Formats: sequence, structure tokens, C-alpha cells
Amino acid sequence: MKSQTFFVTLSAYIFKIIIMRKIFLFVTIFLGVQLLAQAPDGYYTSAEGKSGAALKTALYEIVGVPSVTSYDGLWVAFKKTDVRTDGKVWDIYSNTTNYVFGTDQCGNYTKEGDCYNREHSFPKSWFNDGKPMCSDLYQLYPSDGYVNNRRGNLAFGEVGSISWSSNNQFSKLGSCNFPGYSGTVFEPNDTYKGDLARTYFYMVTAYENQQKNWKTSTESGLTNINATSFPAFNNWSIELLLKWHRQDPVSQKEIDRNNDVYYGYQSNRNPFIDYPELAEHIWGNKKGIAWSATATNDPALLNPRHGSTIDFGDVPYQQSTEYTIEVKAINLTGDLNVSLSGYNLSYSKEVNNISKTDAENGYQLVLRVNPINLGVQNATLSITGGGISDSHIQLTANSTSQFLALPATDIGSESFTANWTLSEGALSYNLNVYTYSYSGTESRVILEEDFNTKGVPEGWIKTGYTDNVEANSIRLASGSSNGGITTPELDLSEPTTLKIVAKSWDGDNSDMYVSVDDTQFSTLTLTNSFEEYVIELPAFTSTSTITILANKGKRLYVDNFLLATEGEAQTIESLPSYPKNVGNVLSYEVTGLMSDSIYYYTVTPQGNGAAVSSEIEVKTLLPTSTKEVYELSDLVAYFVGTTLYVSNLELGSVLSVYSVLGNKVTEMSVTSEQVSLPFNYKGIFIIQNVKNNRILGAQKIVSH
Repeated sequence: MKSQTFFVTLSAYIFKIIIMRKIFLFVTIFLGVQLLAQAPDGYYTSAEGKSGAALKTALYEIVGVPSVTSYDGLWVAFKKTDVRTDGKVWDIYSNTTNYVFGTDQCGNYTKEGDCYNREHSFPKSWFNDGKPMCSDLYQLYPSDGYVNNRRGNLAFGEVGSISWSSNNQFSKLGSCNFPGYSGTVFEPNDTYKGDLARTYFYMVTAYENQQKNWKTSTESGLTNINATSFPAFNNWSIELLLKWHRQDPVSQKEIDRNNDVYYGYQSNRNPFIDYPELAEHIWGNKKGIAWSATATNDPALLNPRHGSTIDFGDVPYQQSTEYTIEVKAINLTGDLNVSLSGYNLSYSKEVNNISKTDAENGYQLVLRVNPINLGVQNATLSITGGGISDSHIQLTANSTSQFLALPATDIGSESFTANWTLSEGALSYNLNVYTYSYSGTESRVILEEDFNTKGVPEGWIKTGYTDNVEANSIRLASGSSNGGITTPELDLSEPTTLKIVAKSWDGDNSDMYVSVDDTQFSTLTLTNSFEEYVIELPAFTSTSTITILANKGKRLYVDNFLLATEGEAQTIESLPSYPKNVGNVLSYEVTGLMSDSIYYYTVTPQGNGAAVSSEIEVKTLLPTSTKEVYELSDLVAYFVGTTLYVSNLELGSVLSVYSVLGNKVTEMSVTSEQVSLPFNYKGIFIIQNVKNNRILGAQKIVSH
């Protein structure tokens, strides 16, 4: 579908430009710029009429999880997306560089001006080097290697006291003076603050489904994010990024780059470049006000979108399961008609018509799936009338006789109902409700090499035949000679993970031999295309070396080498009294939960040997009781080593720290607006500032 959109849109655009050039050159250029700033027709239709968290989620469903280029492919992409008018590299962190594409790629560097590399403006350690985020062009920019290294994984902020700066103080490092945070931050130049704010808006939107696993703090201090899908940023970062977004409006550079990435690489767009006001409707001064891309008064169906597919996933065979979808429209001239076709009696609906008023307010349409056959069940939902163009939505579900846990219902701020299907022969069911905790330290990169400089990297030793004249990857072995490379001495005194991207020479069916301290550790059989191979290494010595070897006639290419310490471990923490046997029932109310928190559950049938169900995720709602809702102060919390600092506290109050299970970890009386306390625990915690039985402030923290 995206390829069709590309063809039609681009063809129409080229046709219009050709015709207009024959008429007025000036008008052609002017309109060309305006056209390039716009997304294809209908691209954002499903986001219409929403605001806040709902709008952010709608955008995620439009642009989320793109098809990104390879990490090495970024070098090529930059030649299109980040080229200055003089043909040189467009560096976002330094204004004194004149890098030549390809020739000046990093490599080694000792000062500003040595080479350019691939800057993760949104540090990859924040998302554990995960894919596809690691290669998403909307957050990767070419930048001076040395300046990039000085930034590390620091949060963006505004610097008060400068500890280091690039040439002409174009980029700065130092203590933050933006209200809400005083740790060390990196401040980009004013020229690119808006660009980077919109990059951050994009990242937490496009990867909304993954953010629960991202880091809110590192060894360098706080990040700009929190571990929730909404609002996704910590409070001070929301204000900072909105400020930058407002003060540095969308530039032609961003518009051109948005189109280059969309049409040439990822087939998705950065919505906050196309429609900058989206940030205000999600986080800013228009939050709560429905967004619309156009002021048109034409009738339109906003949700579900014409041509879209609703996948119900696995559903129980010969059992009725209800699913609810929102039908929302604007500017209708009458009621909507709802019909189903091609469903073979597996699908049904509760109504045939939706009133104009209900549809414009957002109607919750209940669909039922009761498969009469096993396997994939398809149907078409048609919505017509009211002046809209006829809309057809594909429905699909996979009917299975396997035991299933079903989505939770009756979700509140402190409870939900867990549901599951009947498991034939089960005497009862065990329900486990849990959260995840994290232990261990953050993964640390020991050595990374992409072999993009000619010759063997500095400090490495080669044996036999090696070749990387083209400076893209390094070839080991020839038809008549073995070939190998050995790393510099490395500290392998703790367990590590080695990731090697490699491929066989076409037709050689090559094996790659990996040795540690001259002792063979692993043999990997390669394919004819680059793939990542992962090797878990135990502890060796603080002066160990790793060798990669290929035999003659079994040539291979190594494209990337990444060695890092093992990261933090994820552990299930069951709630008190869980898992529990809940009897021979098909649903169970779970109570005593924390509001606005994520929980998971699985169900295991008893007495028939059936396996445990898949995991169901549930997020409790924000509290609605007047007893629970207060104007909460913005607590600021961060770690320096094993010391927790909390500020914005009220004198005479009590500061308490709770685990996600509600267990009190520690508490102290507040005698100043900022306190510090030793904190050797690991996991997710809630801090509360309480006075006279009233919660004055609260904040979720993650300790690694």
C-alpha cells in the first residue's frame, strides 16, 4: 500500500512541476517548496479528532516501527539526507567542520575536526542498543566524532556553568540550569534545538510500545524520558523540549530531510515536522483540544481508517469473544450504516446504524467473533452514509483450540478483571499477576569497530590475508591463504556478549572461528548475506584478546564487531498471594493495585497438563476519586552513584519510597527542600511526599 501511495503522489508531483515550469518558473519554485512540506493525502486521517495520549497513540499506529536501513547503510543515506549546499557533510554539533562524505568517516579521533560519525541524538544506551531504533534516520545525524564522544549519553538541557564546549561554543557541556534538573547535560546550538526536540517527540511516539523498557537514568544522570508511554518525558524535559520546539520552528532542512527519509528509506514520516502543532495537542497548551489537519467541513470518517486492517489475533474456537472498536467521524450529514460481509457467520455486530451524534462523539462499536472453523477468519466491515466516502475495513482473526488468556476487562485505577478461555478437562486455574524488576548494571561497551577505515583498525593485529581497501568491511582469507584479525588487549574479567556482523564470500560456505587468548571458543557457519552472530563469553582476564579467523578458500567479510558487558536482568515479581488457584472459573477480579501502572498476568490450567497461557499486559487507569487527586508538585529525583537526591519537597513533610508492590522501602522526615539518602536497591520504585495524610508530590523512579 505504501509503494502505491509513493507512486501516485510522486508522479502527480512531478507532473505538476513539469506543467508549471512551462508557465511560470517562479511560481513553480514557490509551490514546489510548499508541496514538499506536506504529507501525502490521508496519511494522518486516523489521528484526526484526538488529543493527548490518544493522539500520540494514533500517531504511533501511523508511523511506528519503521523499516529502517542497516547501520552501515546510514553512511550512504547521509549523502542524501544531510548534505550542505556546498556538498559537504551537514554537522549538527560543530560549525567549523567541512567533512567530505566517505573520505572523512570515523575512524579514530583525538580532537574536533578529525572525522564525522553517526550520532544517536537519542542515545542508544537509553534503549539498550535495540532495533530498529538504533538505525532510525529520524534520530541519527552526522556529527563531529570528538564532540559526539564528549556528549556521550547525557541528556539534552540548557547549560549554566560550562565545563566544556566545541569550537565557538557551538555545543556545550555543563551543569543544567533549566528548572527541574541540575545534573550535567549537553546543550546543542540554538540552530538545531527545534530539530532535536521534534526528533525526541518522534522517538517516544514511533516506539511507544517499547518505552517501558527504556532507561530513565544512567551513570551520567537522568535521561529526558520516563518509563511510560505517556507522557513519555519527565516533567522538566517536556517544558524544555516544548520551549525549543516553539523557539526554533521547522526549517526547510527538516522538511527536505523528512521527505528524503520517507520516500527514500523508511516509508514513514516525522509528524511533528509535518504538523508542528501536534506537540501542543499532546503535551502543550492545546492538550485536551482535538487536533485536525485541516479546517475543512467535509464529512469524514476518522476511525477506523478506510483500507486499514483490524487484527484480533488468536481467538478461541467455537467461543464468542467481544472486541470494541471506536467509530468516530466529523461533519456528518446524517447517520452511518454498518455492515459485514464475507464472514461465514464468524463475525457479528450489535447495531446496523450509528447516529450522527454518537459517531461524532465517538461510538464504541462491539464486534463479536465466534469462529465455526479453525484457522484464519476474515471479514470486511463497511461503514457508509452520513456524507462520507464508503469505507471498508478488513477484519482478521486466527481461530485456535489452544488455551488462551484473554484481554482484561473492567480496568480501573486499582483493579481489573483477568479473563481466559475454557481448557478442556481442567479442574481449576492458577492465575499469576506480576510486574518486572531489573537487577544488575547497565551494559557497558568495551570495544566497537565497524571497519569503515582503510586498513586494520588501530591496535588490532592481522595475520595472513586481510583486505578492506573499500573501507566498508574487512575481508579475511583468500583462495590460498588463511586470514585473521586480533583485538587489542581487553578487560574480559567479567562475562560479556560479543556480536559480530559477518557473511561468507559467495559460494565459499565459510566458517568463522572465534578464539579467546589463542584458544578456540566458537565456530560459526555463515550465510551469503550479512547477519548478526551472538556469542556469550564467560569471564577471562583483564588482558585478554579475541581473534577472528577464516581458512583459505573459505573467505568471509566482517562488517561490525561489538563487545559489551552483560546488561541488567529482568525478573518477574509476583504480587503478594500470587500465583494463586482461583478455582474452576473463567475470570477473576484482581484488586489492590497501584493506579497508572503496568501489570501482567498469565493463566495455567490445572489437572489436564495444558501449558501456561501467553502474557497479557494491563495498564491501570489514573485515579478518579476526589480523595486521590491533588495538585501534585513536580518532584525531581535523580541518582549520583548509590545516592538518591529528591528536591521540590515541602518542609515538615515525610518522604517515603515504595516498591511497585506497595512495600515501603524507606522513609524520612523532610527538613529541607532537597534531601539525599543512600539507596542500594534495584528496580522500579514510587517516591511520595506526604503531609497531614495528603500526597503533595509523587514520582516513579528506576534504579539500575
